[in-house]
Amino acid sequence: MLNKVGVDKWRFRGLIGKGLSMALIRALTLHVAPRNWSPHDIVDSVIELVSKVRDCIRTCGLNVWTLRAILPPLPASLDREWCQRLARMLASIDDILIAAFPLECESPCTDIILELIDNAHNIYGSIRCDSDTCLLRAVNKTLKKSVEPDTYTRFAITVGTWIETPYFPAAANVSMSMGISASLRYVDLVERALLHGDVEKLTEFIESSIRKLHSVALCSELPFRGIDLSLSPWMDESVGHLIEKLISAKIGSPGTINAVHSLNMFIKAIARKMRLNVIGFNEVMLSVAEDNILNERVKEGYVRLRDLVCYSLFCAPGLDMVAIPRSIDLDRLAIDVFTVHKYKMRTLIIRVIPVDAEPGTPIQLKNIGTTYVSLP
Repeated sequence: MLNKVGVDKWRFRGLIGKGLSMALIRALTLHVAPRNWSPHDIVDSVIELVSKVRDCIRTCGLNVWTLRAILPPLPASLDREWCQRLARMLASIDDILIAAFPLECESPCTDIILELIDNAHNIYGSIRCDSDTCLLRAVNKTLKKSVEPDTYTRFAITVGTWIETPYFPAAANVSMSMGISASLRYVDLVERALLHGDVEKLTEFIESSIRKLHSVALCSELPFRGIDLSLSPWMDESVGHLIEKLISAKIGSPGTINAVHSLNMFIKAIARKMRLNVIGFNEVMLSVAEDNILNERVKEGYVRLRDLVCYSLFCAPGLDMVAIPRSIDLDRLAIDVFTVHKYKMRTLIIRVIPVDAEPGTPIQLKNIGTTYVSLP
């Protein structure tokens, strides 16, 4: 069994690509701490930080896929007009993704959060719930609405406490302090370490990235808040493919849960042995629409929605980027995730894409491509 093997000595036979690594910084995230809640001041702060950090990224030679910014949880006293004004102003900032609306359940802006996201290409939002009452209210306000599927890719329900992470949409600057953090695209290097024993390339990439991130932080005069080591997919950089290599079978077969758990232990071992300052989830992410192999298994019916709910016991962040029939009982689904949260005692998210379509139906998503409606 994978979890019986020491992390230092993991060796698996298999074929992997021999080309250059695809690893890079998935997201460099600016933690914005507004001096006040004036939309003008918030936007000015974001623009100033983006300009400064972008120059430093170039100076330090850091390979960054996306530049992002996160705001603190918004006070419930801010009304809808305030949220609409901020959304309009932030939409004008090019080339940055912004988690602008981390909302508590009591916020009046929860009524229009999908509208705010839909009207701005770069805005993400979430609603935090720590009770079943809040959760059912959030589901009714969002997941039962008829909106474009792409809108749901930029919205999540956060189940539990806020979590400070570079990963969107469920990100919030909980600490209310300025800084930068980062996440990685490094599935291929983890695969080489596990299947080929090439741990050195993995540690070299992480060490080099950390050095450059510290240089960017120093250059931009911002604290480095930490790195989220979560193993997240991007299309052919597939976590599903790695799991299938580890178990020599399709994801969903016996051994899947053990493989996910073992990968989580590997991530924790990396953080511990390299003495890294970590932030966020730091677990395996099964993001369906962003993982070509997992997406294919959902299409085949080999992995179903109920499987993904079960897997959320063992990996972050919960239900992520999975298209589901709107005809299923969304309330019961949400309560199942809430039950997993209570058992696991960690924050989970619900980022699902409800559509009026039958299981197996292809759904087109901008910037991603085709995903498939999951069987319940």
